[in-house]
Amino acid sequence: MPSAVTLSAATRQNLLSLQDTAALASTNQNRLSTGKKVNTALDNPVNFFTASSLTDRAAALSGLLGGISNGIQTIQAAAKGVDTLTALVKQMQSVVSQAQSNATTNLPKLQGTQAVNRRPKGTQDRRPKGTHRPPRMSANAEADVAQPVGS
Repeated sequence: MPSAVTLSAATRQNLLSLQDTAALASTNQNRLSTGKKVNTALDNPVNFFTASSLTDRAAALSGLLGGISNGIQTIQAAAKGVDTLTALVKQMQSVVSQAQSNATTNLPKLQGTQAVNRRPKGTQDRRPKGTHRPPRMSANAEADVAQPVGS
């Protein structure tokens, strides 16, 4: 037993207007939640595909930007390393220069043949030049000779 509801023209118009307003509110809510003005190709095909290609391009550029920033950080680290090495080389040059200066001012003052023939104790060689000392052999000279392998 369906009952028939009769509506006046003004009420019917208000009801249709209210349904349109609800549909627009739903569309706006969807746009707000996704952040996109056009969500499907059915909404507006030209704008949808333009937005899709621009989104893809932005993602590609974002990846390139990340690679470039990594490269910049690598170059900055290398520059800092070069600066540190330059400072270290300068410090080492200063130390060498100071050592050379100290060596020239602190040389022993030797005179005459003492300066030419001076050797530290224990390093004087009394053998005539051109001769060599044979190696010392132990008491058991035969044991010093290498034995063939397997015998």
